[in-house]
Amino acid sequence: MSTTFIVLSVFGFVGLICVIAFYAHKVDTLTTDNGILKRRNETLEERFAQEDEQASIAAAQPKTGVEILQTFAQSHQIKLEPDKDYQDEDWELYFFTYQGGYFYSYVSKHSDEVLIRYGRFNDMPYSDDALARVLRLCDDYTAGRRYVKLTYTVGKNDMGEDEIQFHLYYDLIGVSQTGLEHLLNHNFTFAREVANALDDIRKELEALHPVDANKPKTEADYQAMAIRMAMNRNNDK
Repeated sequence: MSTTFIVLSVFGFVGLICVIAFYAHKVDTLTTDNGILKRRNETLEERFAQEDEQASIAAAQPKTGVEILQTFAQSHQIKLEPDKDYQDEDWELYFFTYQGGYFYSYVSKHSDEVLIRYGRFNDMPYSDDALARVLRLCDDYTAGRRYVKLTYTVGKNDMGEDEIQFHLYYDLIGVSQTGLEHLLNHNFTFAREVANALDDIRKELEALHPVDANKPKTEADYQAMAIRMAMNRNNDK
């Protein structure tokens, strides 16, 4: 056997080993790439599935104020009473009771806005002093709260006398069911704070214009105080 043959055989064997190693590496690379691609596809499929599920959930979510309130009422077994006399192309009006509190709500037919009002407060006989204190209370109470507002109106009582009426209202846009429940639960804390503040105002007015320090004041006493103040103002003119 010649030396040349031996050398060529060695080179041939080495070359074969190199070829085998090259293709083995290529197969490993392809296997690795395929594994990466497979995991990527699985990740994408999982992501698409999640997005489809989220899209499905989003599609099922209430989109208007009417739907939001109706869904909330259904999930909490609340009876909504529509005001059939209220006619508006953009809003509907509902009354409902939640945990003993009586509310009424304007809800949008086209957007996700819900306006809820709570108005179970004792009215206050009108006077300039009372109005000045009420204005300050409404401004101070509302200033530090994002959604909660305390408002007042001046109306007539059954005797035709002016009185100040109070409302807490919550102006909500895009509220979730959990957020709506959370806010309504806190309503009673807000209402207690307002009621206590109104009692303080009545005590201030009583101190300014006492009727009989030895006798507890009634609503009629407060009305009489307001009438006397009005008569005094007219006499001063």
